[in-house]
Parts: sequence; structure tokens; C-alpha cells
Amino acid sequence: MKTEDVCGLDYPPVSYGEKLSEAEATIQDILETIFRDESGLLMSGVNARTMKPLREEEVTDRKYGLGGWYETSRIPRQYRSVGMNFENCHQCSGKYLDGLVDKYAVTKDPKDLANAKRIVTATIEVWETVTKTHIYGKGWMPKPYAGMNEISEMYESSVDQYADITLGLEKYYRELATPEERVVLAEMFLSFADWWIDHNYTTGYEGMTVWWDRVHTLAQAYFLYLFELAYSLAPRKKYRDAFDYIFSLGGDKLVSREGAYDGENYNPNTSGIVIEAMSRIARINPGLKVFCTHCIENYTPALIEAGISGNAGELGPVFNLKLFAAKYLTHAHEFCSDDSLIKHMVEFLSTVKSRADFYHVKRGMSLDDGVLEQAHADKNDYRDVFWAEQHCCWLATYWYLRRNDKIDNDL
Repeated sequence: MKTEDVCGLDYPPVSYGEKLSEAEATIQDILETIFRDESGLLMSGVNARTMKPLREEEVTDRKYGLGGWYETSRIPRQYRSVGMNFENCHQCSGKYLDGLVDKYAVTKDPKDLANAKRIVTATIEVWETVTKTHIYGKGWMPKPYAGMNEISEMYESSVDQYADITLGLEKYYRELATPEERVVLAEMFLSFADWWIDHNYTTGYEGMTVWWDRVHTLAQAYFLYLFELAYSLAPRKKYRDAFDYIFSLGGDKLVSREGAYDGENYNPNTSGIVIEAMSRIARINPGLKVFCTHCIENYTPALIEAGISGNAGELGPVFNLKLFAAKYLTHAHEFCSDDSLIKHMVEFLSTVKSRADFYHVKRGMSLDDGVLEQAHADKNDYRDVFWAEQHCCWLATYWYLRRNDKIDNDL
């Protein structure tokens, strides 16, 4: 047996369209009609059979997450079967926001601005709710496994969640935010920096304690970016000291080919966030451009290769990751203006336009050889989840290319 497209519904369509412009219209509609919840948050996954959030009773072969990723997660027990609904909420929101900022720059359509503002408003609501109710305090950004409910009971997060939502919000801050929004967002960015410093770069993660400053270059690159951003907003010594500390741990791996291809780093999610973080650091502080250049030059080939192969580091080619590579290549191109990267972005968009391509786990994977079981992706809490993040990456890549006149509306 193999994984397959299990959706029997008429919508989303089997094909998103022949032209990229047709696929974009379909993807935009899917993001707002299927993945946007009533609070304004963006869900990361839904049950592909119903195109609605997973429900406990639908997860028949992994009750309460037993034997899977969520078994020991520090979240209320009833959400451990349905964690994929909001697992990557903040990553999806950040990537979608990135795309919407570029889209609005092209279309000037009030609907696109409104969609972006809904992401910002919902994210601020999570942050403010945490500030008021969560024991971890201001600056903690948990994965909201119950949507806007029970946020004070959520004790799981990861650096990639922080990274994508910070990067998306900062782009909005620079280009579209009102003066009132800029005040709130600046306070949020500083609270993120303060939180990580005050908590020694640690969080709970799937029942473990993770020292993110020592784990891999994704986290180190995000922290360097976060502290550079914080220092630009409030030039306090603690942010410069934190930057120097992280640099002492990760500087060598961030500028070497060995670092880019090492274990979990060889993964479009990891290498991609490294590249985007470096491009932002260079924008904030041009004095670091040489360092950022060396990093991006080493991580971009790894990003392309991992995207083509679908390699997810130690988990292997289980997940759909081409569009992660496409999205993060936009930031490499933005930094170096190397038009040879455009062909990869267009190729990835052009070959991923069917419903079956937007599951988190690839279709056509064997259910009998143990590969999915090893990745805890073989049960129905995970296996047949239709994934928002691929859609967000597609849309962000498309509108970057449109905004920079690399493709036109007829393609």
C-alpha cells in the first residue's frame, strides 16, 4: 500500500490550473476558505478527507498521540491526537504574510491588505493573551494547538515557529504597518529577544528540554537576526552581548559548506531560515554583509539540492519540501540578485500545482517499508493531513517573482 490522494471532494480541485496565475487564484482561495479559522489564525493542516480540522474521533490509530510526535508534548491531552491542525500555525502565518505583503505591492487590492492585517491582528492577540495569562510570561509564543482557546495551557514551541512569524511580521512592519501597529510590533520583537535571553534559549519540545542555542544553525541564525533587530529598535548592551554569544557558537558553521550539509541543516526548512535571516541581518546592519554573503553562498546550493531531492535532514525524503526551497530562494535572490536562481523557483512552482502535491507527507510513499513509521508519519493523525505551509510557500514565491518582474500575469 502507498499514500494517495484521499480527498473525494470537488474542492479543492484535483488540478489547481494550467497557468501559474490560475494556480495562484486557487491557492489564495484555499488559504482563506479552508485554512483560516474563525479567530483569524491560520491552521497548518486539515483532514484531507473532509478538508476540515482533524477531530479526536477521526484519529482512530493513534489515540492521544501515543507512539507519535505528540505523546509527551506539554499540551492538554485532548489535543495530542489533533496537533497537526495548528502545529505550524506561526510558520504558515509568517510565510503567508510575506507573500501578502508582496502581493499587495503589486495589486493594491484592499482585500490583500485586509488578509495581511488579519494575520497580524490574530498574532498580536495570541501574544497579548500570553502576556496576560501564561506563566511563561511576555514574549513566549506557544504553538496554539487549540486555536485562540486555552493558550495559557500551551507549553510547546520551536525556533522555526518564532523565526517565520518574526520574519513575516518584520516585513509587514517595514512596508505596511500603521504607526500604531509599529509600536505594538516593536514591543513584540523586543519581548521575543528578552524571553529567549531570560530563558537561556530553552523550551520544552515533545517532552524534552531543548537548548536551542546549541542545536543547529537554524536557531543560531534566527537568534543573530532577532538580536540584531532588537538592537536596531533599542540599542541595549544585552542584545549586543547576546549576539556575540550566539556568534561564538555558530559563526563557523554558518559560513562553511560543511555546516550547510551537516545533518538536520541539510533540510529546506533549516537552510532556508538561515538564508532569510542572513538577508535580513545584512539589511539591518550592512557592516555584517560580508559574513552574511559567505553564509548565503554556502547554504543556497544545499537548499536547492535538498529541495529537489525532498531531503528533510535525518528524516529523509518523506515530506513535500520543494516549495520550502522555492520560498527561501526568494531571499537568496533578494540578497544577491543572481537570476540563475529564478529557474529553480519557476520550476518548483510549475511542477507543484495539483492537490496531491500539497499533503505534508508525499503521495506514493510506501506504507509497508517502515520509512513512514520511522518518521512517525504512518498514522492518520499525520499521514493524510492536507498542509497549509506548502500553499503559503507557493503564494509567497509567486508574488516575489511578480513583484520583481521575473514572471508576468500570463504565465
